[in-house]
Amino acid sequence: MSNRNRMAAQGVLNARATALSNPGLGLMRQNPGLYGNQNRPQNMGPPPLMNGPPPGVLLLEQKVTTQHSELQRLLTENQRLAATHVALRQELAAAQQEVQRMQSMMQGLQNDKEVQVRSLLEKSANLEAELRATEPLKTDVLQARSDCQKLHQHSQELGVQVRTLTAELQRARADVQVIPNLRNEIDTLRSELQRARNAFEYEKKANAEQLDQRQAMEKNLVSMARDVEKLRAELTNAEKRQRLNPGAGAAYNGIFPSSDLSYNSLQQQVFGDNYGLHSQIPLAVENGVQFPSGQTPAWGAYDMQRHVSNNHVELEI
Repeated sequence: MSNRNRMAAQGVLNARATALSNPGLGLMRQNPGLYGNQNRPQNMGPPPLMNGPPPGVLLLEQKVTTQHSELQRLLTENQRLAATHVALRQELAAAQQEVQRMQSMMQGLQNDKEVQVRSLLEKSANLEAELRATEPLKTDVLQARSDCQKLHQHSQELGVQVRTLTAELQRARADVQVIPNLRNEIDTLRSELQRARNAFEYEKKANAEQLDQRQAMEKNLVSMARDVEKLRAELTNAEKRQRLNPGAGAAYNGIFPSSDLSYNSLQQQVFGDNYGLHSQIPLAVENGVQFPSGQTPAWGAYDMQRHVSNNHVELEI
């Protein structure tokens, strides 16, 4: 079909070239009565001669010239179009070859794609099988995730504890820096404690000696109170006898020169003034005999013993 179209186009081009090479022939074929032959009888003989060109010849020649130039232009355009047509046909052939090549490539790509799709389907099936096989591991993964979250929370708590312990450690370090001063103070306190212990031991020994002295004094005071009770009883009996026998008073006064014999003077004569009790215990006089203030002769010995016992208890404290 392409050859047929090419031959038809070639015939058209040849006819146009012939018309262009013989413009008069073409014009006579198109207009047979152009030169006045349409009205000339057949048997009239030759046409008459004219002095000049016919009236419409110039116009026709101009028209023919214009048409000739137009035909030349069209011929050039036709040749250009023919060349373009040939180039386009060549490009079309190349494009068809390229299309065939692309179709073959697409076919290969399609085959490769099908192979890849089959491979992917097989991989997907394998992955689904593995997924179904790993289904029991989901619980383990969830448990591990929860354990991880718990461990993260625990790590945060441990971080808080570490910061707290770090602060405490810093405070402890600050306290450790004070330890030498504390040691010096402890050594000072130990030396003071040792001195206090020595003083306490010394005071304890001294108090033990004073306790022995006070116990001896207590015994002396008890015996003295008994003697005073005896003297009081004798004085009471002497007074009673004096009331009954006034003449015997002089003899009694000779034996006891004065009824104002004081307990303090008697104590000083018997025990001396070793403890200074005469300056500490106020005395009261009853019936010419002096006793400690606030005491009566009836229970003076008992109060004296209690006073000495209280002093002994205070000394122990």
